Amino acid sequence: MVRPVSPLVLLAAAALSPSAQAQPCPFTAQFAGYGSACSPSGALPSTMAGLYANAVGGCAVSLTVNPSPDLGTTYYIASFLVLGFQSASAVLPNGCTLLAFPNVLVGLPFTNALVLPLPPDPALVGLITFAQGIVYRQDIFGTTDYFDLTSGTQVSIL
Repeated sequence: MVRPVSPLVLLAAAALSPSAQAQPCPFTAQFAGYGSACSPSGALPSTMAGLYANAVGGCAVSLTVNPSPDLGTTYYIASFLVLGFQSASAVLPNGCTLLAFPNVLVGLPFTNALVLPLPPDPALVGLITFAQGIVYRQDIFGTTDYFDLTSGTQVSIL
């Protein structure tokens, strides 16, 4: 006698089978630089790098601010990241241009990187964000603050 199998048992068996494991994300990310970096501290301009990782366990976009080496009269304090859904072109009091509308300002950890895990959702295709790094420096006497800005990075989910 053959016993009927409930649909729930079939769904559970399909979900647990090796071929039903998580799939890589159905999209990719593209990074495009725009604008110019600015370094009122006198240090070489700092840079920002973007990386997209796509694996079976999920995917992620990471943005890393790479501070330039310190000068003999200034030293590095911290890095920040400005994230926005539109670009900007606002001249700041230090003479630098803010290139990403500041919807979010993130203080970066010691690694100077922000890693954003993304769900494998095709609805993210077409999402465009803008980012710019800020490098905070101070002079050796602690009397002058400097905010160096990287060039902008447009992150597009394709």
